Amino acid sequence: MNIQLYKALWGMEGSCRDQLTRAAQAGYAGIEAPLPPRDLEREFKDLLAELQLYYIAQVVTSVPHQETFAEQVRRAADFDPKLIVSHSARDGMKIEDQLRFFEAALKIEQEVGFTIGHETHRSRAMFTPWTTRRLLKHGGHELSNTGASKGSAIPA
Repeated sequence: MNIQLYKALWGMEGSCRDQLTRAAQAGYAGIEAPLPPRDLEREFKDLLAELQLYYIAQVVTSVPHQETFAEQVRRAADFDPKLIVSHSARDGMKIEDQLRFFEAALKIEQEVGFTIGHETHRSRAMFTPWTTRRLLKHGGHELSNTGASKGSAIPA
């Protein structure tokens, strides 16, 4: 097994080039970060290639959750990510609405062909173990659940 370490850019300062260069120089295989602004997409892709870094794309849903998820995941797929991590839905949504969201999310995951991990992040549908269990018991067994992504290690 080949374990690859990824540097989360959360909390880092400096330009995009500075952050990615520091990650590469520190020996990370890649970085985890939100999608870049649209006007910086080309530069971001070029830097990833130049520095030979893989990318874990982070997406964050908002109302309407299914639509923002689909749009961001399709955009993330253009970066050929190793993984897409999502802060998905909200913990205050009714279980029926959460289930509809995750049913749609699984369809989008199949469409784009990239694994999507749904992070256990505060205020999100999978924030607590008991709500995650409830979702999984109600048919979400195909979901990929990731813990806090800081310091993520992903098998190659």
